[in-house]
Amino acid sequence: MEKVKKRQRLLSLLSDNQGRFYYTGAIDGKDGPMTKDGARRFLEDYGFEVETVVDLGDAPTIDGNAVMVFSLAADGDKLVSPHFRVREFACNDGSDVVLIHPLLPVWAEALRTINGAFEPTSSYRTVSYNASIKDASPKSKHCHGIAMDVPAVKATPEELYDLALTLVGESGGLGIYPWGIHMDARPDKSRWDYRKK
Repeated sequence: MEKVKKRQRLLSLLSDNQGRFYYTGAIDGKDGPMTKDGARRFLEDYGFEVETVVDLGDAPTIDGNAVMVFSLAADGDKLVSPHFRVREFACNDGSDVVLIHPLLPVWAEALRTINGAFEPTSSYRTVSYNASIKDASPKSKHCHGIAMDVPAVKATPEELYDLALTLVGESGGLGIYPWGIHMDARPDKSRWDYRKK
């Protein structure tokens, strides 16, 4: 029942490219026709089962692959979700290789429901680009393609953080800043508050 509720919650936060939410029913844990239809539509749009996201648990992998690999030149305009393209997750130095964890576009779509249209300010980073950023950790999850920074547009950083908490669950990295939030798909749990720095 809890797994179905998690599935319903995720589907109720995400919409397709026509703005239709995948699930609009009650979060009741019943795997009825509306839940099944939403999961089917999600699979058609994203290319993987919503169950994979719900069951991810401590392992940030989908079918054994931690990240999807793209070429900015060849795939930059390719949609990785109904509203987000490969180029929006590319390194800010213009490098051709783009690494994207499959959860990042899913999380971005959910955050878009309260934040409006946005681009992650930083997602994948090459090691050399990461080294050029002041105070960036040499172990940054951005270098693994499993992190993104989300600017507050229509929502406050606090509103983004609260929604992100429901998305990452009991694993993943989540930090709040004056400008927005950082999210990543690390297997362990980490939370931080840098609003006063």
